[in-house]
This record gives sequence, structure tokens and C-alpha cells, in this order.
Amino acid sequence: MSKVTNAVLLCAALTLCAAPQLGCSGSDFQDDPPPLMDGTPGDGAGSGEGGTLGDGGGKLDTNKPPANPYDPKNGQKDTDCDGINDKEEFSIVYGGGKQTSPQNPDTDGDGVKDGVEVGRIKSVDPACGYAGDADPKTKTIPTVADTDADGRKDGEEDTNGNGKLEPSETDPLSPDTDGDGLKDGAEGKLVGGKVGPAETDPRKADTDADKINDGVEKSTTKTDPTKADTDGDGCKDGDEDTNQNGKVDPGETNPLNKADCGSAPSAKDSDKDGLPDAYEDKNKNYKWEPNLGETNWNNPDTDGDGLMDGVEDANKDGKLGANETNPLRKDTDCDGLIDGPDKGAIKGEDQNANGAVDAGETDPRAKDTDKDGITDGVERQVTVNPDPLNCKSAKLDADPSTKTDPTKADTDGDGIEDGSEDANQNGKVDPGELDPNNPGDATGPVAMACKTTNLVQVLFRVEAQPDISLALPQSFKQLTPMTAGGKTVGLMGYDATRKVAFLVYRAAAPGGRHQPQRRRSCAADQDRLHGRRQQRHDPDLQQLGRTPGAPGDL
Repeated sequence: MSKVTNAVLLCAALTLCAAPQLGCSGSDFQDDPPPLMDGTPGDGAGSGEGGTLGDGGGKLDTNKPPANPYDPKNGQKDTDCDGINDKEEFSIVYGGGKQTSPQNPDTDGDGVKDGVEVGRIKSVDPACGYAGDADPKTKTIPTVADTDADGRKDGEEDTNGNGKLEPSETDPLSPDTDGDGLKDGAEGKLVGGKVGPAETDPRKADTDADKINDGVEKSTTKTDPTKADTDGDGCKDGDEDTNQNGKVDPGETNPLNKADCGSAPSAKDSDKDGLPDAYEDKNKNYKWEPNLGETNWNNPDTDGDGLMDGVEDANKDGKLGANETNPLRKDTDCDGLIDGPDKGAIKGEDQNANGAVDAGETDPRAKDTDKDGITDGVERQVTVNPDPLNCKSAKLDADPSTKTDPTKADTDGDGIEDGSEDANQNGKVDPGELDPNNPGDATGPVAMACKTTNLVQVLFRVEAQPDISLALPQSFKQLTPMTAGGKTVGLMGYDATRKVAFLVYRAAAPGGRHQPQRRRSCAADQDRLHGRRQQRHDPDLQQLGRTPGAPGDL
């Protein structure tokens, strides 16, 4: 062999090993590569199909020429538009000697692009239209279809393939997303953010909300993790096997025996109130402890309101639901009427004690059944609070000689609601008020201003520091406080629909002048009439976290 030939071969070999894209140099990267993982248990690498160049489940853009390992411009190319440039795809080696393919945007075929898996937010090729990783801090392995080895491919967990854990997804980096002791792959497969009816939810530790985690139900109690009441006796599994050890201990009932709890004929119900003794005595110590929320299993009507405990706690879950009354309070809604039927001089709401709001009855769960701004008790002439322990602020009727209909917002039918006519809503016709029992007093300007058909919803805005209150049309969407010296001094706003702006501020009176007395404005009068209709001044709304006068509070 000639010296010339030897020189050519030597030159070719040096050129081959000097090309970083072929893997002879593993350190010449534009970005730091992810750590090498060998696929063994404990390092976060799971089983998958990635590995050799060209395999996997992605699709190649056939309009582009194939990637060339010898192209010196590979650092500026992204042939498969997966967010990783060709130079890196030819160079980076993952666990087990696996590499991503520059010809395949999803090397491991898991449904997530290679670049998204390694945290790339953009491609070197703008024409690719690569969306980028929505959470580059978290990374999966692009050569392993199931990074966390939980039995679900990464793309089955990150269902929209954007690299970010969404509420409707499981975590491709955690084999047990909800921590219930079951791998995600052993639970239901999410389709449109939902699982099938007979499957557990890999995002919820306790799918059926029976107080026992799914994993414990499958491994220990042997109950159905998709049914809160496995044996169908009316008691939740967690209320029967309270220590969740799979045994029937003293004071417990069996979640697999329909005959020992709940609605079963053999379940002991000493007071015949529809709730079994074992359910009423929550901690099973045979002591009535109302401070723990227990009803009395020897008294069918613990609070004495005329409704049986089983009627009040209709779903038998021991909690006050939206459609239930409280079996430990005579007046659940604090309107001055007991929950059950009338008892002599004490007036009630559910006259037939059936737990439903029937025609002619007021709602024991709503203090103002007809939403006219006057509580049911005031409309029914109540002057004595039937539950002063729990309802200290219950409003009473100032004039029991008159009454309005608590099931009709406009008793006299004059077009003005009772609570707008009785402006202070005390049940008495005070000076300056209309009579909610007189249909003939709503005439002229009063009718024009006060009839419900003429009322307009407004946005009520309060700036406490400068003591400014405004009622504005809802079209004023842009409201900004005005500040000076670090303090709020006013408010400015803009109505883009009508192209109207305003400024309002409070300033000290000029020297020698007195501050004018505060007077209620016409807008305030209108707000009183309209706002009471919407129960803005209801103290219960404040207890729920709604502040009267907050933006959007109508």
C-alpha cells in the first residue's frame, strides 16, 4: 500500500473521530443533556421501546431530506422538528446506549415529542412550528416509553403532550400519582379526564370517598374502591371498618355484611328515626356527644324541631349537605322559624315534616324563601327567637299585626318587591316607606324608580381609605384606584362601550370651610332598593366571604 493511500485513510479516520455529531465527543452540546440513565429500577428509567436510530412511534416529515451525520450544520437543523437539533440527536447517549433519532420526533413512541421530554422550549428551526415544553423543569426519558414504570406510557399520562402536569392528567414521573398504594397503570385509564364507572381514579387516593384509600380497599378491607357502600346497607365502608384493618373490631360493623348497619332491617335503630345506632354514635363509645356532631340514638328528634334525625340527615353521611337541615339545630337557616311544622305559638317551615319544600311551605334551608329581602320569620310575624343559642342575630318582626307572604316576593302585586317597600325590612311600615300590603301606593316616580321591571343591575365599588362608594353600570370594566403618597385617594374608570371615563376623589376642604355632612345620594337610595333585593346586606353573605360592595356583588 502506498504512502499516499495510508495518508488518505489516516485523514479519513481523524475526520470521523473529530465529528462530534457521530458520538466521538460527548461533551460538545449547545445545552446540557439530561443525565444518563441505564433503565435499572430506582433511577427513574422504566421499560420502553426507544433505543436504536429510526425506531419508535413518531412520524417523519417526508418533505425534508434525511438527516446527515456528516453535515457540519447539524447544530442548526432539526430534521424531525422534535425540539432537539440533529447534532444532539447524533451525539447524546441515554441509558443502555440508547439514542433519539433525528428522523423520528417521538423515538420511544410514547406520544410525547423527544424535545418536550427533555425540556426544550423551542426548536433551532422556526419553520418547525414546535410548541415547546410547557414545564421545562420536569423531564422524562425520550428513549423510554414509560419513564416511571407504572404501566402507562408517558403520553398516556401527559395526555396533551405538553410536558406539564395538568389536573386532568397523571404524573409520568410518579408511578403512584395519588399516593393510594396502587400504580397508575393498575388504576383506570383516563379518557377525556375521566375513568370508567368500575375503575379507580389514579388522581384520587379515595375514588369513592368512603374514607378508605383505594389501595387499602384492594389489599386489606377487600371492599370495592369504586363503591362508597360496598354492601349497600346505607353506611359508608369507612364508617363501618373505622380503623381500616379488614377486621370487625368491637364497636364496628362489617362493610361486607348488609345486615348489620344502615337501612338493613336487622340494623339496630333504638329511636326509629331512620339512622342506625351505630351511625349516630360515631365513635362507638356508647356516649352521646353532640359536640362531636353526634345525634342521640335514643331520641328520634335530637334538636326538637319536629323533623326526625333521619329526615334531616337524608343521605346519612353525618354532614350538613346543601339539601339538608341540621339535626342539631332547631332553626337551620336562622330565619326565626323552626325547621319542622308549627308547634303551638312557635312557627315552623316544613309543615308535613317530609324533608321537602312543598307548595305553600317556606324553605328551612333559606332564610328568605322568596328572595324579596325580608326574612321568612319577619314575614310570618315572629317576635320570639326559637333558637337563641345558635341564631343570635335572627331578625324579628317589629309589627306582628301585619304580615306579608314569605313565598311571594311581591305580596300586594304592585310590581315592587316587599323588601323594597319595607326598606329597613323590619316588618313595620315606617315613615317614608311604602306598604307591601297596599297595591295602590306604587304610583308616579316611585313606581318608575322602584318597580322590578325598571331596576338595573349595577356594579357597586367601595374604596375604604378615601371613603368612596360608587354604583356604576356594569359596562365599566376598567376600574383603577388613584394613589398619592402611597395612599388611595380616589378611583378612576373607563367604559369602553360608551367611551366614557370618570375620576372621583376625596380632598380636604379648603381653609376656613367645614366638611359637608355626608348625605345619602340618589344612587345610594337606588342601591338600597336594588341591593336589598339581591341580599347584599345579608350578614350570612359576609360569613361566606362575600363583602357587601365588592366588585360584581349585585
